[in-house]
Amino acid sequence: ALARQLAHSFDVDAVIDTGDITSFGFEPESAFLDLFEGFGVRYYLVAGNHDSAAGRARLADNPDITLLDGDMVDVGGVTILGMSDPTDTALRRVPRATLDRTYRSQFDQTSALVEQEQPDLLMVHNPVQARPVYSKVPTVAAGHLHTSRLEVVDGTIVAIVGSSGATGVGDLLVESTNDYEFELLRYRDGRLVAVDRLRLEGAAGDFVLQRIRLDDPEDTTDDVDDEGADEPSLEEVREN
Repeated sequence: ALARQLAHSFDVDAVIDTGDITSFGFEPESAFLDLFEGFGVRYYLVAGNHDSAAGRARLADNPDITLLDGDMVDVGGVTILGMSDPTDTALRRVPRATLDRTYRSQFDQTSALVEQEQPDLLMVHNPVQARPVYSKVPTVAAGHLHTSRLEVVDGTIVAIVGSSGATGVGDLLVESTNDYEFELLRYRDGRLVAVDRLRLEGAAGDFVLQRIRLDDPEDTTDDVDDEGADEPSLEEVREN
């Protein structure tokens, strides 16, 4: 409901969602999908590691959203490639070696699609997924880390957004709660020129907007890590 309100208030061309619609992958959580009915704005989604196979099937069948996995869409002249997370770790721990192999197994497909389609924006869930195409794609949008970061890696702008669902039902497991966080990507003539960070402290709390201009971005880091995540860091899946 909050995403719908913001999408209409800012008159966006489309919503791009970087995944984890559910926290545990349980069937009762699929009721969240009913909230997409009549959203009124084009909604593109890549699945996250907490979106189970059954959940992804429900997402793919939902007429109010478009699930992307190796697919291209055009939003106002901005071409977007979406790659869903190849892992499924909802309520289970997977050995890091297995996760490493799973992410690496997607690298060739991502590289080939970026080279063939030349997208303006690559959507992924975990920023690890974009490792093979830094410097080859102008912008990457990711999530997973539950914190907002804006960095430039090898010439690629990496926009990582916090959780648009705050802590979600995950607050059953933790004492602290996250804010609701969104980002508005502003394009001009096919080029990302600014990012507006939107943060809401509690469903009825303070609303904060911060604009970051990208007139002349410079590399700010040599890497994007995922400190605190259960999945392998970028360093651990760096190609040899």
